[in-house]
Amino acid sequence: MKQILTHVFLCLVLATSACSHFDESVAAYEDGDYATALWEWRRLARAGYGPALNNLGVVYYEGTGVPQDPAQAYQWFSLAASQGYRHALENRHVVAGTMTSAQFAEARRLTREWWMLNR
Repeated sequence: MKQILTHVFLCLVLATSACSHFDESVAAYEDGDYATALWEWRRLARAGYGPALNNLGVVYYEGTGVPQDPAQAYQWFSLAASQGYRHALENRHVVAGTMTSAQFAEARRLTREWWMLNR
């Protein structure tokens, strides 16, 4: 399952050039500078940028630069999907297959909290 998310992530990275900051953050990620990539993706996520939301889901699913956390991965994929980012639906489905009911409840709480803070 992890390979699917990584593959989708890499395909999206190669196809996306809508935002130069996003491209720079992807380069930072590929260079192992996860702090820079995460900072930029979080900034872009607050603006509702689907690819950044999706990439945050990937890093939380894989635990790259952050502790692995399926609830947060699910949250980010849900937010990306709400922005019409179709790959996020596939990724959310993959994560859902690994989650407990407590993790689903946490993901719902995190998503509601994010919407309240970022409207």
